[in-house]
Order: sequence, then structure tokens, then C-alpha cells
Amino acid sequence: MRRTLFFSRRVVGAMVKNSVILFFLFIPVCVHAQDLMIQGAGPSAKVVRAFLPLIGGGESPENSIKHAGGLQWSDLYLFGRTGRPCTKEELDGRGEIFLARVPLAFAISEHIGISSISYQQLKDMFTKKIKNWSEIDDKVNLPIITIGREPSEAMLGFLKKAYPVFNKITFDVIRKKDNHVTMTLMQGALDGKGYIGFGALPNFTGRNIKILDINGMQEIGVPVGLVYNLKNSDHPLISRAQKMAVSDTWQEKVKALGLRIY
Repeated sequence: MRRTLFFSRRVVGAMVKNSVILFFLFIPVCVHAQDLMIQGAGPSAKVVRAFLPLIGGGESPENSIKHAGGLQWSDLYLFGRTGRPCTKEELDGRGEIFLARVPLAFAISEHIGISSISYQQLKDMFTKKIKNWSEIDDKVNLPIITIGREPSEAMLGFLKKAYPVFNKITFDVIRKKDNHVTMTLMQGALDGKGYIGFGALPNFTGRNIKILDINGMQEIGVPVGLVYNLKNSDHPLISRAQKMAVSDTWQEKVKALGLRIY
């Protein structure tokens, strides 16, 4: 009798364990639109947040876990956010849905009384040929402090590709997250610092930060969107997202956000 009882407990324990494993394996497939939580690259956070109501709802938090984090997120949940087009290796077992091209912008602390510069002046600032804002406007006497990103950051990668001079630049300070660049620029106005940095345009809009017009510089638009695991290809939300991403409704929304249609 004791032996039978012991065996039964083992069987029940195994059944419970297997049930828990199966439950977690099927979480991505059973997700509903209103339950979506999409993490990943910072530049696509606001884009995805604007897109979600059109497919039923969900959340796209401001914080970034990077492009690579978005890929890993898509393996656990339904979607992840991308900060650039996925490589061939990254698309092994995954699919992507482009939502928009996000313009790269250069921004400065709000108290710096300059609204536009030339590309040559921009290049000279980042290569240290121009070291003070007074060399651009004699009313502004502040040392120029350049804010950069880590080498693997998506926006920096596109900037280097379009303008190879940025491959050789040493930044004064490095910020590892989009919101850290934003906070540094905003803090610069309080501390009287002459910061200049770059990043996705949505990171700077609606904040106490001045976006610079760069004369003679061609706009850089980085494609961003969603990534998903191909094992979930038949999920209705993926089909809904794919159709909405190419719809007139979404394209009008992209224009209204000040972004570029993919």
C-alpha cells in the first residue's frame, strides 16, 4: 500500500510539472491583443505604441532592452521591437514587420541659442576642429560636449554608414540608452553645459530639447518595427499586424507622427 501511494505521488508530481511546462510553452500562442507587452529597441517604442491601438491594444514601454533584447523577447512572447532591419542570421526562425522609417536627429540643450548649422560645422564639432559654440555664434560662449553611443547602437551604425567620418570620432561622453541621451541634454540646460547629441527623432520631440536643422546633410531614416517567431506565424494578431502595417490608415498615422513611410 505504501509503495502504491509513493508511486502515485510521483505520477501526480510529473503530471503537474509537465502541465506547468506546457502552460508556459503556449503563452505566446494564447496572447490577446489587449495583453500584448512589447519590449525591445528604444527608437521603435513610440512607433509601436502608436500602432498597437490599431490592432487591438497593448503596451510598448519607453524603456529599451535594445534590438537584441527585442529578438529574445519575440522568442518568449508574440512580438519584440526592432531598432533596425534584422540581419540574415537574426531572421533565422523569425519574421519582421516594418512600421516606419525613423529619422535620425541631432539635438542640443535648450538654452543654447542656435537652431541650425551646416553639415561642415557639425563635422568640425565632432572632430574637435570647433570646440566652442562661440565659433558658430559669438553670443554663445560654451565648450561643446559631444554625446555618443556604444558602437553597436543602431542609429550610430546607420550614421557611420551614411557618413563614414563618424567611424573615426571619439565622443566626449557615452550614453548607453536613448533616455540617457535625452536626460543628459535636458540636464545640460540646468547645468549650463554645451551638449550636442543624436538619436531617433521621437526621443527628442515634446521635450525641453532643441532639434537642430543641419544644412547640407541628407536625412537618415532607419527602418523599425516588429519581430516575431515563425512558430507563431498562424497567430491572428500577426496577420492583423501585417495587414495594418501596409494600410492607408497606418500610413496616414505615420505621417501625422512626423515619421517616414517605409
